[in-house]
Amino acid sequence: MRIRAGMCIAFIAGISALPAAARAYTAEALADFQAGRNYDAAKQFRMAVLSFEAALKADPSMTGAYAALGRVYFEAGDHRGALYFYDRYLAYHPDDTATQDFADNLRVSIGGAAPAVSRHAGPFIPGFDVRGALMGVYAGDGDVNKFYDQYSTSNIPGYSASEPGDTLSYGVALGFDYGFSNGFVAGLDVQDGPLRDDAVNFSGSGIFGGTDSEKDTYTINQVTVLVTPGWRFRFGKAFVLEPRLGLGVMPSSIKVDQKFTPGTVDSADGVPSEDQTYSAAGTGFAIWPELRGEYLFGRFGLGLSVGYLYQTGTTMDYTSVPGNQTAIHVGHPVGYYSSPTASSITKWDLSTSGLSFALYGVWHFKPLF
Repeated sequence: MRIRAGMCIAFIAGISALPAAARAYTAEALADFQAGRNYDAAKQFRMAVLSFEAALKADPSMTGAYAALGRVYFEAGDHRGALYFYDRYLAYHPDDTATQDFADNLRVSIGGAAPAVSRHAGPFIPGFDVRGALMGVYAGDGDVNKFYDQYSTSNIPGYSASEPGDTLSYGVALGFDYGFSNGFVAGLDVQDGPLRDDAVNFSGSGIFGGTDSEKDTYTINQVTVLVTPGWRFRFGKAFVLEPRLGLGVMPSSIKVDQKFTPGTVDSADGVPSEDQTYSAAGTGFAIWPELRGEYLFGRFGLGLSVGYLYQTGTTMDYTSVPGNQTAIHVGHPVGYYSSPTASSITKWDLSTSGLSFALYGVWHFKPLF
C-alpha cells in the first residue's frame, strides 16, 4: 500500500509542477504531454511513453515528463524502468521528497539493486534488423576500354572499334544491422554484385588480306563484403534517414569469350574462325558511402539508397587460358601491350566504380521507436 500511495504522490508531483512553468514550455511540448496523460488514462501505455518522449524531445526542459514516464512504466509492471525515469526526474528535482521516498521504497522492493535501464535513453529502441536489397551501379567501362585503346593509335590499317560506354551493373544484397538507442548503427552487408556484361567489336586489315573482325564478350562477376557503420535520424513518426559508410573487399572474376573471324583464311593454320575463352580473378577493396531513407510500416520498412562505389584498381590474374596460347600461363597478370611492337606486357586493373542506388526492404526484430 505504501508503494501504491507513493506512486500516486510521485505522479501528482511530476505533473503538478508543469502549470507553474507552463509559459516556459513550447506549445508542441505541452500538446504532447497532454496527449501522454490522455493515453495513460486510457491504459495505452506504449502511446503514452511515445507522447511523453515526444514532449521531452520538443522541449528538454520539461523534466516533469520523466516522472510521468516513471508512473507509466510502474503501471505497466516494469518497476526497474520506472525507477530509471524517477531517478532521472530526481536529478532535476532533488527537493521533491515525496517522489524521493517513493523511489527509495521502489528500489528496496526490487531487491535494492541499482536501477536497470529497461528502455535506453535515446530516440530508438536498440535491436537487430535484416535487409534485402536490389542494387545497381552506373559504372564506367574505362577498365575494359583500356585493353583496346592500344589499337586506336597503332599501325593496324583500317582499325575501328565499338568500345562499351558506361554500364548499369546490378546485384542483390543481404544486410544485418544492430542499432543502438542513440542512433548509431553497425552493419554487415554481403552482395552478389555488382555484375556487368560488356562487349567489344573491332576490325582491321588482315595480315593475309581482307578485313579481320573480332567480338569479345566480357562477363564480370563480383562479390562485395562490407562493414557498414552509420547513424540513424528520425523524422516524424515513420521516416528514418541513415548515412552509411561501407568498407570492405570485392573478390572479382572475368570471363572473356573471343570470336575471331579473319578476312582471308590464315594459310598457316587454315582455320576460318577462332573461338577462345579466357578467365581471370583478383580481389580489390571497396569504399562505399551511401545515404539511405526508410519509411516504416510497423516493424517492416521500405527504403531507397543512393551513393557512390569506389573500387580500388584490382589486378587480375589468369585462371585459365586457351590451350594454344603458349606465351601466356595461368597465374600471369591480365595485361596488354602498349604498342603492337612492344615486348613487355602492361597490367590493367578492374574497377567497377560509379554512382549507385538500391531499393530494399527491412524487417526490424523490435519496433524501431
